[in-house]
Amino acid sequence: MMSSNQARNWDPEVESPATIAIIGGGPIGIEAALYARFLGYFVELFEAHRLVGHVTSLEDRVMSLTMDQACSVLGRKAIVTQDPSIRFSELDRMPTYQEWADLYLLPLARTDLIFDSVHVHTPVKSVSRLTTGNGSSCSAQERANDQFRLLVESQNRGEWTSLADIVIDCSGWSHRQVGMAPGGGRAIGEEKHQAEILYRIPSSSKLVGAKHWLLWGSSPQAIATVEKFIAAGQKNAELRLTWFVPVDAKGVEEIEVAKEKLTNGLQQSAFVPCLGIEALARSESGKWTARITMPDETTIDVLGDHVVSLPIAILEETFLTSLRQTYRVDDAPNEATDTELNLQACPGWRLTTAEPHYYVLGSKSSLGQNELTANHWKDLQDQVRDLFAMLGGRQNLDLYADFAKRFGSEID
Repeated sequence: MMSSNQARNWDPEVESPATIAIIGGGPIGIEAALYARFLGYFVELFEAHRLVGHVTSLEDRVMSLTMDQACSVLGRKAIVTQDPSIRFSELDRMPTYQEWADLYLLPLARTDLIFDSVHVHTPVKSVSRLTTGNGSSCSAQERANDQFRLLVESQNRGEWTSLADIVIDCSGWSHRQVGMAPGGGRAIGEEKHQAEILYRIPSSSKLVGAKHWLLWGSSPQAIATVEKFIAAGQKNAELRLTWFVPVDAKGVEEIEVAKEKLTNGLQQSAFVPCLGIEALARSESGKWTARITMPDETTIDVLGDHVVSLPIAILEETFLTSLRQTYRVDDAPNEATDTELNLQACPGWRLTTAEPHYYVLGSKSSLGQNELTANHWKDLQDQVRDLFAMLGGRQNLDLYADFAKRFGSEID
């Protein structure tokens, strides 16, 4: 792993036009793509599933900030330019996450600026360098000058490659990469049935009929799923939920509170502390059988109609194994070793990794946060601003301030 001095022994400035690959189609990925396009960069945005999937999974949960606070000045300008009838000043209430997606995030992704750059259901399989691969001897600057090669896979085109000068990783945290078996390993049959397992909070439209749902995990998203089931159960008495949690999560305050709510709020429910799910099988009719390993290491079989896996998430970095340098987010410079380019003079350095021109934005850089607050969203925009100020070689570059001054009255 490179030291801090070695990691910063390269020039971060990359003028447009250059190509930027963005991994992840959440709010921060879309925001970074928009900022880059306003500055004249070419952009390719790759989303493994659907755009803003985590946001839409929260559906009718009310945000803790107003719509006006949740929309950047750049985003408002892009949307209003395309549809002058929109007035964001009318949206001074706190919206639901679904409204934020429908009224701002998805329309923003459909604007002419970035629509052609967005690739959905296109996971990045690997990221590597074009010429300075594993085992090659080169300086950090030579590696910074080398292009990235991204192997991606889409439903229509199959596997294909894309070259980029810069990679911005907005992929966040992943439930999919954590197994359901004891200790986070893979359950028997889990990989085989991965396409049928749900790795996000189920939508309200799915919570209908006499269905038995099997939920695994103790993450904030798992707790949010429990709350959604309780609400749905008020309208659907036939809805059934069995919630399996790791035995070491029993007694955790948030879990105990959710357990009590579930017991009192959903008639057909069960809370099951266990070591994990040993095996998963699915019949031709679509019924699931989950073999559960109990704390005494005995097993029981539970039948269900749907399986949801929401364990404590980990950093999504499965596509990074091809990079030579060890990937890390915390290699920040300090005044003692990086006196010329310290964080105070160049805040964008906080977003760098040990791989030149591989940057991390969003929840990966802030340790994840399930609930968006005004301060958190402001910090995410600051990340975008600081990164592109560094790439442009102008620390006073701030499109947010510039656009607010020039177009504020037009987009309120």
